[in-house]
Amino acid sequence: RSKHIPSVVLGGKAEFPVVGCGTAVFSDIGPNQKNHSGKYANDIVRWALDAGFRSIDAAHAYYNQKEIGATLKGVFSDGKIKREDIFLTTKIAHPNLPGSHEECHYVENHELDAYEGARKDIEKSLSEMQVEYLDLIIIHWPGVFSSKSMDLYKDGEIGKKKRAEIWSALEDAHQAGKVRAIGVSNFEDFHLEQLSETWRVKPMINQIECHPYLNQKDFIDAMHADGIQVSCYCPIGSGLLGLLEDERITEVAKKHKKSPGQIVLRWHVQRGCVPLPKSTNKDRIASNIDIFDFELSEEEMQTLSSMHS
Repeated sequence: RSKHIPSVVLGGKAEFPVVGCGTAVFSDIGPNQKNHSGKYANDIVRWALDAGFRSIDAAHAYYNQKEIGATLKGVFSDGKIKREDIFLTTKIAHPNLPGSHEECHYVENHELDAYEGARKDIEKSLSEMQVEYLDLIIIHWPGVFSSKSMDLYKDGEIGKKKRAEIWSALEDAHQAGKVRAIGVSNFEDFHLEQLSETWRVKPMINQIECHPYLNQKDFIDAMHADGIQVSCYCPIGSGLLGLLEDERITEVAKKHKKSPGQIVLRWHVQRGCVPLPKSTNKDRIASNIDIFDFELSEEEMQTLSSMHS
């Protein structure tokens, strides 16, 4: 079924729905983390589209681009939904992790050409997702996780150089019409400041972790003031945080006859951010987009904003 979902405009032309569906499915945390994103991709995408979602968020590191591409090809061939109806996002240049993330060596190996690595990943994303263009491509992470090389690769000169090279590849893909909007993820203010020394096109979006326990207000306000849109992963926290059991949220949910998750997603939208909730439950996916028939009061917005810890 079709629903009208408001959108924001990226780069003057790409209409980005104000809520999207995440597709990352991982179990455990850390070195034992297992990736199930490909396994669930078909169900998540079909359930999301049926519920009214028109924005799908994927990533090179999730190993799910082929599955999403195959599902969308089937959807488009049915004729009910067209390619231009879908806002399709993917992310590249994630540092290597043990286990089941797709490896991305050009991020970590200073001898490898990061521009060329990113260019190949962009082409790979287009090929695997079976589309002629993507709506948004994002640099997934600003550097590496390894503490031994953090100074050089994440915050220092090597990281600065690699981010500039990867961004240049995105700019060229944008100019060539292969992607309609380009952005970053997990970038802090100094990463953006460094990138500004060489960019030809300013990042149109920064995807960051954000929820009431981590509201990032000052940083988000600064990005909005600078014309950079913000999208949010883990928008309702993780199961480990217990956010949805917090009585400050459950009380607001009872008043509006909505779920705690819907209250939090509505809070994101009203503060001008784009939440990207994810679930492998069909009913919860439908619930995640059913947030446009009510509004939070200023007092309720402040209640959730004050939960930052």
